[in-house]
Amino acid sequence: MSRLTTTSVASQANYTLSALAFDVDAPVSYLSSGGTTRVPIEPMSRDEYMQKPDRTSTASVPSQYFIEKTLSGGRVALTMYLYPVPVGSGDTIEYAAALRSKDFTDGATNPDFPSSWTNCLKWGLSALLAPSYAQAPLVMVFKPLFEEAREKLLGADNEKQGITFVPFGSGSY
Repeated sequence: MSRLTTTSVASQANYTLSALAFDVDAPVSYLSSGGTTRVPIEPMSRDEYMQKPDRTSTASVPSQYFIEKTLSGGRVALTMYLYPVPVGSGDTIEYAAALRSKDFTDGATNPDFPSSWTNCLKWGLSALLAPSYAQAPLVMVFKPLFEEAREKLLGADNEKQGITFVPFGSGSY
């Protein structure tokens, strides 16, 4: 996930998001121009957005958003609808976006994933594509290699430290 931003326009409800993004993850935040405190805005479903009796209602800070996905030129295009519609211009809307991977057209391109994932991705893709290339028996070779690499990655992403939970109001923190 990458943090991206867009800028509000007075009385505009919908914003076309970055062409590099193919999905948005909560939380989304809103920062008024000249302000220092970000306000979280909550996601809503398409149904919830469509049920709003007046989608042109305005406020200084929106409280909800809806992401519409459409196809444009064979790619997903994202539009964010804010509710209520912001009245100010120049405010910042920050969102976490899942970005499209880069095309590997030459050896100079760096991947968008950690290098520790390379073997796992390589073995998984090999197992997936082997039948398409009339190499079905190789699935039994690549699949165990993929599963081993995946388990290694899943096990490597854990913190191995103690944790203490303190109930709120116990008086000692």
